[in-house]
Amino acid sequence: GTPKTTDNAIGTRLYWENDGGWAKPVDRTDRHYTAGVGASMEWQAPFVDALLSKVPTIGGEFAPEQTDYAMGIVGSLMIFTPQDIAESAPITTDRPYAGWTYGGVFFQRANRFAKVPVYESLEVDLGILGPSSLAENAQEMIHHYYGYTFPE
Repeated sequence: GTPKTTDNAIGTRLYWENDGGWAKPVDRTDRHYTAGVGASMEWQAPFVDALLSKVPTIGGEFAPEQTDYAMGIVGSLMIFTPQDIAESAPITTDRPYAGWTYGGVFFQRANRFAKVPVYESLEVDLGILGPSSLAENAQEMIHHYYGYTFPE
């Protein structure tokens, strides 16, 4: 196959997901996985190659001269809600409100030159659940700003 490149490369990603509003004009309700926002940054560099090329491979599918390596960091806030967000009484028949704010680090390797391309990724996250995640504050702010049903 073609030899891999060893150039430095940096990539960033920003994302925002929402299960209501303009994304679903027919069904404008929050429920289950409601919204998420996050960012990641990944890089390829000789120091990443040196670090990750030492990770063992079982069947030789990641020969260092044919494998591209990357590592990066990620951060995200995810919001989960019951179907009826206007209900102020405890809801026992539906998913409870939940929030998860986390940060993590990931490692990837890919052999695009094999007969069948092979890809592996490992991500380790550490986060906060519940009120400390600030998911409630984020959802209330968005619903207030856009005039949506206020979550109770």
